[in-house]
Amino acid sequence: MTDITEIFHRLFTRRRDQRFTVFGDTFVTLSPAISSGQGKKVRIVDISESGAVFIYNSSAASENSGFLKLFEAGPDSGKIRFETASDVQVSGASQTEDPCWRKSVKFKSMTDVGQSELKKFLKAFSLSQK
Repeated sequence: MTDITEIFHRLFTRRRDQRFTVFGDTFVTLSPAISSGQGKKVRIVDISESGAVFIYNSSAASENSGFLKLFEAGPDSGKIRFETASDVQVSGASQTEDPCWRKSVKFKSMTDVGQSELKKFLKAFSLSQK
């Protein structure tokens, strides 16, 4: 259970990096390993230099940590290691649909190639600061 000091900390602490909204049909690939060819595509909602948020259905993206690939044709060395910060079911989905989940991740160690890929991604797909 969250205590009151943590709630106040979240309310009054600014984010370290600005978040950027991306085009609605922008997808990234998640994989459990850096050289894994079996990645799963998820729709990205917003991204910053320190993390991202994406939406997925229940059959994808269940890993608590792994690697995020921003460009399909990009090098594996450009993958960004992530750790899950939160993973919650999105309300409002119909009973017949697969449930959707909203996953927030924070980026861990990032190579120079990963930082370069992230900057290119922000330039190519971001709509505005959030």
